[in-house]
Amino acid sequence: MLPHQHRLTSKNDFDQVFSKGKNIRGKFFNVIILSNGSSKKSRFGVIVSNKVSKSAVVRNMIKRAIRSFVQDQIAGFERGLDVVVVAKNSASSQDKLALFEDLKSCFNLVSLV
Repeated sequence: MLPHQHRLTSKNDFDQVFSKGKNIRGKFFNVIILSNGSSKKSRFGVIVSNKVSKSAVVRNMIKRAIRSFVQDQIAGFERGLDVVVVAKNSASSQDKLALFEDLKSCFNLVSLV
């Protein structure tokens, strides 16, 4: 689990990232990134909607995979960014390795990892 200081928690934070952030599209994810204007730690949010899968088990598996990737790589991320990862429908049929590879390629596009 990500420490609280590394999590986006409020609706206002998510809305700000969606309205002003830069969108990177991968095969299984959209990653939206916005500088939060400080040198504090980067914060992350994860969205996996009912459109991805009707099964809560599958949605939670995808969320756990994303959070696991972020937690493993958090030391290498730039500071002062707000990042929202939105899962696409195609993510539900993939294994963890494929999800990790796509996340890594999305984050590499903006030099986060």
